[in-house]
Amino acid sequence: MNEIKKNPGLLPKLVIFIYRFGNFTYFHVHIPIIRQILYLIYRLFDLIFLKLFLNCDIPGSTKIGPGFRIFHPYGIVINTASVIGKDFLIRGETTIGNKGTSDDCPIIGDNVEVGMGARIIGGITIASKTKIGANAVVTKSCQPNSVLVGIPAHNIQRKREK
Repeated sequence: MNEIKKNPGLLPKLVIFIYRFGNFTYFHVHIPIIRQILYLIYRLFDLIFLKLFLNCDIPGSTKIGPGFRIFHPYGIVINTASVIGKDFLIRGETTIGNKGTSDDCPIIGDNVEVGMGARIIGGITIASKTKIGANAVVTKSCQPNSVLVGIPAHNIQRKREK
């Protein structure tokens, strides 16, 4: 419930609620008939509110840690094979997934912030406490505390420290 309160506005709260409901259905309901009923309800809400209304695709089977926050929940696509840590912040028009040629998806650490329109693709690891700038295209793994910007994304954190 605390996760819902941390999200600004009604639409991000709705997206988080639908995702967590689907996640609960996938991983915590073990009675087959109840699971099927809840799955049907989840898919209906997912289709109407997320896919049709917000053009979002955040499958309930995706593993996202607690503290998931969304700003501007339009056009967000997260591949079901992606693994995301706790306190993850994402903004609209963002894609997290594979390169289309393999099933390798990103693994994202804790306390990561992703800017508007960013693309994180391929079997890479985004370390904890990383910030990804708007419209960055991340195709390579990074170190902790990185600030990634550009196309292709490069780390500007080390340059600022010198």
